[in-house]
Amino acid sequence: APFGITSVSDLITGHLTLIKIVGGLLLIGFGMSVIPRTPHPEEGEEEDARPSKLGAAVASFVMCVTNPALLLGFAPVFAGLDEIGRAPDNYTSAAELTLGVLAGGLVWWLLLASVVARFRRRITVPWLRSINIVAGVALTIFGGLLLADVAINIF
Repeated sequence: APFGITSVSDLITGHLTLIKIVGGLLLIGFGMSVIPRTPHPEEGEEEDARPSKLGAAVASFVMCVTNPALLLGFAPVFAGLDEIGRAPDNYTSAAELTLGVLAGGLVWWLLLASVVARFRRRITVPWLRSINIVAGVALTIFGGLLLADVAINIF
């Protein structure tokens, strides 16, 4: 992103309405699919009913790429780094920034995974069911808010 922030920023700005619509619909769809989901499969279900690792990775990528909050959150950060913007051939600073974002993401996921691993035995199926419901409702509401924002801006 720091290597091409101007083109990325222009692309986001030019297609923001479409990004919000697609992101809102994906959030609503994902939220609605999470609400009824059972946290643990019953013994009679086939293991193949779950998406493949590639399918899960693609779905996660699409959700992140169409998340306006994520895109709009990173765009100002990268755009505000004048050193990289003024010297597009300053690959050292761009690489340092990229490695910093990567390190921050890795630390976040390591902390999150550690907390989940520590409390894994204490989380029961009813807790997981409640988490699914709350997360599904929140995702559906956020998706609806994105679509409402688009509707307000259009009308």
